[in-house]
Amino acid sequence: MTTAPSAAYESAVERRQVAKANRLHDAADEASNAGDHRRAERACRRALAIFELQGGARSPDVANLSITLSRILVDRGERPAAVEAARRAWEILGPLRGRAPELSMLRLFARQQLGAALREAGDFRRARPLLLHAVRDAERRFGGDSVELALALNHVGILCKYTSRYEDGLSAYRRSLAILRRKLGPSHPELASIHHNLGGIEHHRGRFRSAAAHAARSLAIREAALGRSSPLVAADAAAYAAILAELGRRREARALYTRAHRVFLRVYGDHHYEVAMNTHNLAALDASSGRLRSAEARYRRATELFARSIGRDHPDTALARYNLAALLTTLGRTGEARPHCVHARRVFEGTFGRTHPHTVSTLELLAELDAHSRGAASGERAARRPRRARRVRA
Repeated sequence: MTTAPSAAYESAVERRQVAKANRLHDAADEASNAGDHRRAERACRRALAIFELQGGARSPDVANLSITLSRILVDRGERPAAVEAARRAWEILGPLRGRAPELSMLRLFARQQLGAALREAGDFRRARPLLLHAVRDAERRFGGDSVELALALNHVGILCKYTSRYEDGLSAYRRSLAILRRKLGPSHPELASIHHNLGGIEHHRGRFRSAAAHAARSLAIREAALGRSSPLVAADAAAYAAILAELGRRREARALYTRAHRVFLRVYGDHHYEVAMNTHNLAALDASSGRLRSAEARYRRATELFARSIGRDHPDTALARYNLAALLTTLGRTGEARPHCVHARRVFEGTFGRTHPHTVSTLELLAELDAHSRGAASGERAARRPRRARRVRA
């Protein structure tokens, strides 16, 4: 005769399953930090399935795993899926009330990750209120000198850079850096992220020497902590390369780009966002070095990779198409250039508005193409001038 399992037996089984899920969650974090995002996703999804079975689909544990899954999916370049995972976490945690520290932190991280995922998907309008609210929430709940606030400020700084709010971004980054230095020390790997981002925003502002100092510091800190084979170190190397190229140090820049590209291909495969970004920036380096045939091939490849990894209407895809259009215009192939430029203008204007530098540059190029078309119709030749390539997010 078969008997039902005892409550004590069921409790022991549940405890073992929860312990297994926690180990898988730790394994996902470890794999993600090592850059093995496929293994991280597998471990995270297995842990998520266990918690769904044990606690139900709307438990805080499921929300916690969904936050982790969203971060991993962002790193894998799967932006829409990352948004959905973060949204699931927020839909679970948003309605919950209570002041328990763990719940407060989970709610903060869920809101922040949804904002970050939307930002990486190019939806800056929806990302902004979530990330600003996360800063206020972190300061209120954890204090004005907390690591939680520093990390929230970093997320806001990234958004400010993408939307050309440079002064606001610098303020957020500098405040974050000061907190992390006090709390973690000057060489902690978390500071590498802030130096990387400060380098990026100074790069966008055209302050290349300041940008280079931050980028070099980021690379030194992260390489000492993780070694040269880490994809995070490769991202630092690529960002530093973009700045060195602006300073005319093209040989050093190409060496760093090539080094980073090998790491990205090994870790991510050949269709990942980081591979697209590095291909694009190598194209810009080729163009500035007079290697126009190579630049065209790389811009076309980058456009294809961006479209596959983040979508045709993402601002980074549009930027690659703008730079391809500018190169084709320089080569006198204005008919080929125009569709790329029209697409870029539509994306930039819809995302940033008409006054953003990317939109302005695209409108100027369209005016140049129109003048060329009118000149060709009247038998005249419109003047063409080489255009400086804009780089994707350093």
